[in-house]
Amino acid sequence: MKYQPLDALLAQPQVRTLRKLRRFDWATIDEVYPDAQPTEKHSAWRALKKLVAAGFVEIRDATTGRHNEYRITAAGRAELERVLASQDAA
Repeated sequence: MKYQPLDALLAQPQVRTLRKLRRFDWATIDEVYPDAQPTEKHSAWRALKKLVAAGFVEIRDATTGRHNEYRITAAGRAELERVLASQDAA
């Protein structure tokens, strides 16, 4: 894996989203990114879509009047650990 500065790695939308989700059980995008600007929220939505497709995040469909909820899976925790550990090995 090619070396990346830690701040660049942590700024990646998928890494950032996994790091934020590990603090929640189930959370909506607004709970995970409460003060996000529209461009940041759009990046988070795209990251969540990819993370769900990869099996790193689980989605629970919205109940009436709420947004979908997300949570990190065991595979997502392992992926986050792997990505962060790869930084330490570089």
